[in-house]
Amino acid sequence: MQILRLSAGDNIPDAASAAVAIGNFDGIHLGHQAVIAAMREAAAMQRLTPTVLTFEPHPRRYFDKQHAPFHLERVTEKIRHLQALGVQRLVFLRFTAALAALSAQAFVEDILLGTLAAKQVTTGDNFAFGKGRAGDAALMTWLLAQRGAAHQRVAPVMWQGQVCSSTAIRRALAAGDMASACGLLGHDYVLCARVQHGDKRGRLLGFPTANLHFPADLLLPRYGVYAVRAEAAGKVYDGVANLGIRPMYRSATPLLEVHLLDASPGLYGQKLRVALKAYMREEMRFASAEALTSQMANDCTAARAVLKECS
Repeated sequence: MQILRLSAGDNIPDAASAAVAIGNFDGIHLGHQAVIAAMREAAAMQRLTPTVLTFEPHPRRYFDKQHAPFHLERVTEKIRHLQALGVQRLVFLRFTAALAALSAQAFVEDILLGTLAAKQVTTGDNFAFGKGRAGDAALMTWLLAQRGAAHQRVAPVMWQGQVCSSTAIRRALAAGDMASACGLLGHDYVLCARVQHGDKRGRLLGFPTANLHFPADLLLPRYGVYAVRAEAAGKVYDGVANLGIRPMYRSATPLLEVHLLDASPGLYGQKLRVALKAYMREEMRFASAEALTSQMANDCTAARAVLKECS
């Protein structure tokens, strides 16, 4: 997959005619997948390059720099998902003051038709564009038609009676409702980072952990203990993980401590992808290290039972 980072006014040399799906695609949930599938179908029928256009930083972050963390996944995970969905070209368009000031017509003519050579554009149902979000689906369709291009709008995707949206997934994660979060996503919810050295307390207690830290703008699920499946270097391990600030030791920033149930590979410096399969309990403060160790043993037993039922 070709990955490009562009600003308004940039060109792609010898850009092939493209089918373009536009959106922020935070989390690549079922609704996003439907938009991308529709784009790929159009690309195949018209022999166009399957392309995704997204924005960096997220417009929400641009307009409200003090906004609380809200990203559902890191950029590396977004790239991984989009590549698996058959996207051949991924364009990160730098969201700047110049782009924010671009009219709806200029966005279509300069960015979509000019820079990306779009012949087909696919969006979600509520996509808005241009200065002040003045452009809607009807205007997109009309503007593209004037230049011989087409627009398709994909209806919302429903899951168990609710619209698949990043907002709904954030609510589920805040509640520790992993079944709903993963159902809306259409895939596991994964936290991914390189394993860092910690204070070795887990090892001293008999439960060594791989420690993961995350960017400040990444939304983290409800703090607590999870049954997890972790993947490193192509190998998958069952595990149990604590996400939070460790009330016993008062971490300055939240971290994920992953204990693998039946393996002790050397993971320092490696990228670990951790699928949170089920929330088991809240973080707790214990009266002693012995009480903590006893609870950790119980957590391992509970995690084994949970993971046995997980696909």
